[in-house]
Amino acid sequence: MKKVKLKKVTWIPIESAPHDGSLVIVAGGMLKPTAARYSGYFVGHAGKKHWRTELANYKVEPTHWLPVEMP
Repeated sequence: MKKVKLKKVTWIPIESAPHDGSLVIVAGGMLKPTAARYSGYFVGHAGKKHWRTELANYKVEPTHWLPVEMP
């Protein structure tokens, strides 16, 4: 079996995350790492910006983030 080398990552405080709609990985508290965007298009909260998950459009309140690395 081939060994996989994992890259060590350092989570970044959410205050420094991009607020331009970029896709990032967020986590914190009870939130497991998930893809999310900071957006004003959260259902039921028009005009207010929130972090929302990419797949299910849930509002989340992360504490840390990581950039998404494209291959």
